[in-house]
Amino acid sequence: MVRRLVDCLYTGNYAEQITETGMDDQTDGISPLRVHAIMFALADKYLIKGLQTLSAANYAKALGQEPNICNFIRSLPDVYTLTPDSSRGLRNEALEFAKAKLVVSLSSPEAKDIYDDLAADIPDFIKELLDSFLQQPLVGGCHKCFDCILASM
Repeated sequence: MVRRLVDCLYTGNYAEQITETGMDDQTDGISPLRVHAIMFALADKYLIKGLQTLSAANYAKALGQEPNICNFIRSLPDVYTLTPDSSRGLRNEALEFAKAKLVVSLSSPEAKDIYDDLAADIPDFIKELLDSFLQQPLVGGCHKCFDCILASM
Protein backbone atom coordinates (compact mmCIF):
# COMPACT_ATOMS: atom_id res chain seq x y z
CA MET A 1 0.00 0.00 0.00
CA VAL A 2 2.87 2.37 0.69
CA ARG A 3 4.05 1.81 -2.88
CA ARG A 4 0.63 2.86 -4.13
CA LEU A 5 0.82 5.95 -1.93
CA VAL A 6 4.18 6.92 -3.43
CA ASP A 7 2.92 6.14 -6.95
CA CYS A 8 -0.04 8.44 -6.36
CA LEU A 9 2.22 11.25 -5.20
CA TYR A 10 4.16 11.00 -8.48
CA THR A 11 1.43 10.09 -10.96
CA GLY A 12 -1.82 11.25 -9.38
CA ASN A 13 -3.23 7.72 -9.40
CA TYR A 14 -2.63 4.29 -7.90
CA ALA A 15 -3.14 0.70 -9.05
CA GLU A 16 -5.95 -1.33 -7.62
CA GLN A 17 -5.02 -4.52 -9.45
CA ILE A 18 -1.89 -6.57 -9.97
CA THR A 19 -1.89 -7.55 -13.62
CA GLU A 20 1.40 -9.43 -13.70
CA THR A 21 0.05 -12.14 -11.38
CA GLY A 22 -3.10 -12.68 -13.42
CA MET A 23 -5.37 -11.73 -10.56
CA ASP A 24 -8.20 -9.78 -12.12
CA ASP A 25 -10.21 -8.54 -9.15
CA GLN A 26 -7.70 -8.90 -6.35
CA THR A 27 -4.75 -6.85 -5.16
CA ASP A 28 -2.34 -8.33 -2.67
CA GLY A 29 -5.10 -10.86 -1.98
CA ILE A 30 -7.69 -8.21 -1.11
CA SER A 31 -10.58 -6.71 -3.04
CA PRO A 32 -10.38 -3.35 -4.83
CA LEU A 33 -12.87 -1.97 -2.28
CA ARG A 34 -10.43 -2.72 0.53
CA VAL A 35 -7.55 -1.20 -1.47
CA HIS A 36 -9.51 2.05 -1.86
CA ALA A 37 -10.48 2.06 1.83
CA ILE A 38 -6.87 1.55 2.92
CA MET A 39 -5.65 4.23 0.52
CA PHE A 40 -8.29 6.58 1.94
CA ALA A 41 -7.04 5.84 5.46
CA LEU A 42 -3.43 6.52 4.43
CA ALA A 43 -4.49 9.79 2.81
CA ASP A 44 -6.36 10.76 5.97
CA LYS A 45 -3.39 9.87 8.16
CA TYR A 46 -0.87 11.82 6.08
CA LEU A 47 -3.28 14.66 5.19
CA ILE A 48 -3.12 14.12 1.42
CA LYS A 49 -6.41 15.66 0.28
CA GLY A 50 -5.97 14.74 -3.39
CA LEU A 51 -5.48 11.07 -2.57
CA GLN A 52 -8.38 11.19 -0.14
CA THR A 53 -10.66 12.53 -2.85
CA LEU A 54 -9.36 10.04 -5.42
CA SER A 55 -9.69 7.01 -3.15
CA ALA A 56 -13.22 8.03 -2.07
CA ALA A 57 -14.23 8.41 -5.72
CA ASN A 58 -12.63 5.05 -6.55
CA TYR A 59 -14.46 3.41 -3.64
CA ALA A 60 -17.79 4.82 -4.83
CA LYS A 61 -17.06 3.72 -8.41
CA ALA A 62 -16.12 0.22 -7.24
CA LEU A 63 -19.37 0.03 -5.26
CA GLY A 64 -21.23 0.78 -8.47
CA GLN A 65 -19.45 -2.11 -10.20
CA GLU A 66 -19.11 -4.54 -7.28
CA PRO A 67 -21.19 -7.68 -7.83
CA ASN A 68 -19.87 -9.45 -4.71
CA ILE A 69 -21.60 -8.33 -1.52
CA CYS A 70 -19.06 -10.27 0.56
CA ASN A 71 -16.26 -8.01 -0.72
CA PHE A 72 -18.32 -5.00 0.31
CA ILE A 73 -18.90 -6.38 3.80
CA ARG A 74 -15.20 -7.25 4.11
CA SER A 75 -14.29 -3.64 3.28
CA LEU A 76 -16.34 -2.22 6.16
CA PRO A 77 -13.81 -2.92 8.94
CA ASP A 78 -11.27 -0.87 6.97
CA VAL A 79 -13.81 1.90 6.44
CA TYR A 80 -14.79 2.01 10.12
CA THR A 81 -11.56 1.22 11.96
CA LEU A 82 -8.83 2.89 9.90
CA THR A 83 -10.35 6.37 9.81
CA PRO A 84 -11.71 8.67 12.52
CA ASP A 85 -15.46 9.13 13.01
CA SER A 86 -15.21 12.64 11.60
CA SER A 87 -13.93 11.36 8.25
CA ARG A 88 -17.22 10.62 6.48
CA GLY A 89 -16.00 10.17 2.88
CA LEU A 90 -16.24 6.39 2.70
CA ARG A 91 -18.73 5.87 5.49
CA ASN A 92 -21.50 7.76 3.71
CA GLU A 93 -20.88 5.80 0.50
CA ALA A 94 -20.91 2.51 2.41
CA LEU A 95 -24.16 3.39 4.19
CA GLU A 96 -25.94 4.32 0.96
CA PHE A 97 -24.80 1.11 -0.73
CA ALA A 98 -25.82 -0.96 2.31
CA LYS A 99 -29.28 0.63 2.37
CA ALA A 100 -29.80 -0.18 -1.29
CA LYS A 101 -28.26 -3.66 -1.54
CA LEU A 102 -27.65 -5.30 1.82
CA VAL A 103 -31.16 -6.50 2.68
CA VAL A 104 -31.56 -8.47 -0.54
CA SER A 105 -27.98 -9.71 -0.54
CA LEU A 106 -28.11 -11.23 2.95
CA SER A 107 -30.12 -14.15 1.58
CA SER A 108 -26.74 -15.74 0.80
CA PRO A 109 -25.55 -17.86 3.76
CA GLU A 110 -21.93 -16.77 3.19
CA ALA A 111 -22.87 -13.08 3.17
CA LYS A 112 -25.05 -13.54 6.26
CA ASP A 113 -22.18 -15.18 8.18
CA ILE A 114 -19.76 -12.39 7.23
CA TYR A 115 -22.39 -9.79 8.14
CA ASP A 116 -22.99 -11.41 11.54
CA ASP A 117 -19.26 -11.23 12.30
CA LEU A 118 -19.20 -7.60 11.16
CA ALA A 119 -22.17 -6.69 13.34
CA ALA A 120 -20.34 -8.00 16.39
CA ASP A 121 -17.04 -6.33 15.49
CA ILE A 122 -18.23 -2.93 14.21
CA PRO A 123 -21.35 -1.78 16.04
CA ASP A 124 -20.82 1.78 14.76
CA PHE A 125 -21.75 0.64 11.24
CA ILE A 126 -24.93 -1.04 12.47
CA LYS A 127 -25.92 2.04 14.48
CA GLU A 128 -25.26 4.39 11.56
CA LEU A 129 -27.16 2.11 9.18
CA LEU A 130 -30.18 2.06 11.47
CA ASP A 131 -29.96 5.83 11.96
CA SER A 132 -29.87 6.35 8.18
CA PHE A 133 -33.02 4.22 7.76
CA LEU A 134 -34.73 6.26 10.48
CA GLN A 135 -33.71 9.57 8.90
CA GLN A 136 -34.54 8.54 5.34
CA PRO A 137 -36.77 5.47 5.12
CA LEU A 138 -36.72 3.56 1.86
CA VAL A 139 -40.51 3.68 1.65
CA GLY A 140 -42.61 6.73 2.15
CA GLY A 141 -44.74 6.95 5.19
CA CYS A 142 -47.40 8.94 6.89
CA HIS A 143 -46.46 10.63 10.13
CA LYS A 144 -50.03 10.19 11.27
CA CYS A 145 -50.37 6.51 10.39
CA PHE A 146 -51.80 5.60 13.76
CA ASP A 147 -54.33 8.43 13.45
CA CYS A 148 -55.17 7.32 9.92
CA ILE A 149 -55.77 3.76 11.10
CA LEU A 150 -58.03 4.95 13.91
CA ALA A 151 -59.92 7.22 11.52
CA SER A 152 -60.61 4.35 9.14
CA MET A 153 -62.22 2.24 11.90
